[in-house]
Amino acid sequence: MVHKTGVTTLQVYTDNFWMAQGKAITTFAGLEQSLSALFCHVGDMQPDVASTIFYRMGNAPTVGKILETLLEKKYHEEYSKFWKSFKEFVKNVIDTRNKIVHWRVVTPASDFTGIKLLPPDYWANVSGKKLTVEEVADFTERCDFASRLCEAFTSYLSQPAPPDGDPLGVAWQTWRDIFRTGVTYPLPIGHPLSIVPQSPQKPLASSNR
Repeated sequence: MVHKTGVTTLQVYTDNFWMAQGKAITTFAGLEQSLSALFCHVGDMQPDVASTIFYRMGNAPTVGKILETLLEKKYHEEYSKFWKSFKEFVKNVIDTRNKIVHWRVVTPASDFTGIKLLPPDYWANVSGKKLTVEEVADFTERCDFASRLCEAFTSYLSQPAPPDGDPLGVAWQTWRDIFRTGVTYPLPIGHPLSIVPQSPQKPLASSNR
């Protein structure tokens, strides 16, 4: 089918998929920046030094292990449960990211709505591996969640605890509870990140934890 603009239905569906793919990759870049900021804090480095090192490490498991070691060195076991859960969440995100980046967009000749990502050797794809546009969109949401949660964690770690009687102490306690337990996704009702749709306001933090 050709629309009045001269664009075919195939082009519409293909362009929509590519836009979803591009948004997914951009959102992942945001997650990398959030992790770089965390690396900067736990490594007690200047941002330019931290980013120079972070973006040259390359290997995701190595990055995760280094961050875990630095967190343990600085905060001992206080946030180990949260970090191990978060690291596993990010690992799954990275696994999907690799597919989104390296797989090809393939359009079934008989069904334009069936556009999907397939492995490069899709003709030998006997297992039927694929990613649909809905799965790419789900990846983007998970990636955005991980990025915002990491930003909140870094902000929490970077700020002093409010003094006794400070009304902001309730918010600080909420974040401390969040960062002492495993990651919950989808977000439960009442979670700070479910209330604030964009980047959360800087959560208050303890300077001696």
